[in-house]
Amino acid sequence: MAAKTRVVLVADAAKEIRDGKLGRFVRDAHAHPVLTFMRWRQRQSPRFVAKGHGKLYEIQRLQDDRSLFAPGNVVLQDGSVLLVTPMDPTFVLLEALASWKRKDQYCTVHDVMETSGVDMTGVDRWTFDAIARVCDTSDDGGDVSDLSIRANASKIQSFLRLKADRLVAAHKAAATTPAEQAAFSSGFQLPPTAGSTPAITTAAAQTDDNDDRHLQFALLTLSEYVDAFYLHPLIESYGLPLDSWDKEKKTDTRPKAAADLAAKYDCRQSSATKRPAPAPAAKTSKKKTVDTSGMKSIASFFGAK
Repeated sequence: MAAKTRVVLVADAAKEIRDGKLGRFVRDAHAHPVLTFMRWRQRQSPRFVAKGHGKLYEIQRLQDDRSLFAPGNVVLQDGSVLLVTPMDPTFVLLEALASWKRKDQYCTVHDVMETSGVDMTGVDRWTFDAIARVCDTSDDGGDVSDLSIRANASKIQSFLRLKADRLVAAHKAAATTPAEQAAFSSGFQLPPTAGSTPAITTAAAQTDDNDDRHLQFALLTLSEYVDAFYLHPLIESYGLPLDSWDKEKKTDTRPKAAADLAAKYDCRQSSATKRPAPAPAAKTSKKKTVDTSGMKSIASFFGAK
């Protein structure tokens, strides 16, 4: 969906007909909207959400320096794109519960959700069962807005841990190499004429550093939707420190022995023209001085005697 949408109305000669068409267009847009935008009030920063077709959507604006997008077969330049993705309405409830003052008392869903600014009417996943996954409920008869609820810390932690585990699994799947994704399945039945094939082993299991990186990604993603009031107990349940769980770990940049040996004999690492180092200049040898005492000059042999 493009950020800028232009609607062209064909003008008629009569002003009454033109105004009538515009009035019908506005009424149809209000009666049958594609999406209804709402501002979700959060502690961190408000963001826009939308509802339509029985779902709640998160709205994100994508704007790149290249300013070129091609959704489908339509090329858009000099603009931005609104990314509309479905989201779980339970996150909106958790944000409202985190800022709710009377957490130990039963209150109606209408009173709790009034602070969020999001109307859940018509959202299919906004049900009694969904609310009961994170809250204690009573008086479950009637409408969802009249349901009396109270936040349950253990239920909320179970819900968030399930979301974190799913994010970790998704991040691991995205980080696998193409060779691992296309690995030969040992359960595949070959024809009898193919003979036996050697067993193909896949890569080793993820190291501890990779597991920490996947978990950090999951917690960082949840931190964009969950308040610290419920996020910090989740972080502590994984045994991570609250002051450094989101810091990037320093990696060992020292070359290994094999890599160092390969780089030593790799001609690509050397420059194209390298002059040999000049040899050190040889030391000048000192001649021994000859003692000339008692020697006659050669001219004395040709002079007068």
